[in-house]
Amino acid sequence: MRLYEDDPLLLLARGSLIESQTALDLPPALADVFVRSPSREAGVLSRQAEHQARLRDAEATYRRALRALPDLVEARVRLGRVLHQRGEPSPAAVELAAAAAHPQADPPMRYLAWLFLGAAREAEKRPREAVEAYRAAAALDTDSTVAAVALSHALHDAGDRDAAQDVLRAALSGARRRRDWDAWWNYRWGRSHEAEARLEALRERAMR
Repeated sequence: MRLYEDDPLLLLARGSLIESQTALDLPPALADVFVRSPSREAGVLSRQAEHQARLRDAEATYRRALRALPDLVEARVRLGRVLHQRGEPSPAAVELAAAAAHPQADPPMRYLAWLFLGAAREAEKRPREAVEAYRAAAALDTDSTVAAVALSHALHDAGDRDAAQDVLRAALSGARRRRDWDAWWNYRWGRSHEAEARLEALRERAMR
């Protein structure tokens, strides 16, 4: 990695690996929540600090990848999601909207960009804009129960409860028909599995 520390695809793989690790961070145990003591509180704070540090590391890695290759849409999508996880939904929305509109975004990446943009808009308390984003995601993957459930939730928050029920009912009725993978299901695995192959390709190129 040190020899090719500015390779954008390696940086993307590294960032996705770090991001995947944050998903494994355990929430506070019930004992830590309900039985308060200085040692338990210190442990909770320590774990929260480690989680935030990993998110900052992932953010910095994705930004480096984008400086090297601004059209790397997946890095922008992942940057947006990490910013949202860090509690910054407005900057996240900027990155995700740019990713969704990028001409080089393939359908799965565009779907994820809209899906995460909807979540960012919900966090901003902008349910109508969240509905628009989730509708765009659902249009890209009409079999996605993930997008449908998110859309139903946003419609409910926007006050359109009949539409929310209709969307959820339709999603549940078709949930068993899916034959492929929702892009969200694969998202957490990221590109970390490509890191070794990418390094080998770079080694071969360097030896020519």
